[in-house]
Amino acid sequence: IEVQENVASGRVRANVRDVAADKYVAGVHVKAIGSSDSTFKSGETDLRGIYVADALNGAATVIARDEQNRYAFYRGKTPLGNAVPRKQPQSKPKPAKKGSKGLNYQQNLQFQNEAIQGSNWKNYDQLRRGKNRGVQIQQVK
Repeated sequence: IEVQENVASGRVRANVRDVAADKYVAGVHVKAIGSSDSTFKSGETDLRGIYVADALNGAATVIARDEQNRYAFYRGKTPLGNAVPRKQPQSKPKPAKKGSKGLNYQQNLQFQNEAIQGSNWKNYDQLRRGKNRGVQIQQVK
């Protein structure tokens, strides 16, 4: 795979070439993503063996797979487009000290489950004690 990058526009042009046969390959499935992007851009190479992905942000990664399940991989080093720096991981919360009131997740789960079950039982009981007996023809229409 031969890749040309346009830094300003975030465009990546991938030329997929079979080096053994020394020719460009059409119909190869290609996926491209920038390091700041959240979704892949994908498609097939045209008859010239070219695939173009636009608007990539960050360092480009391009993966190509042909019909024989052979793969080619390219990882760019230059940030493309409007590269947004990745967020730094937040620090882990400190554990609660002994004797202090910390979060009790088990108790919270139990309380929420009891509230949901109580609501479900109330709805079921209202449905069960309803006034309708059998199928009402007027309501079905």
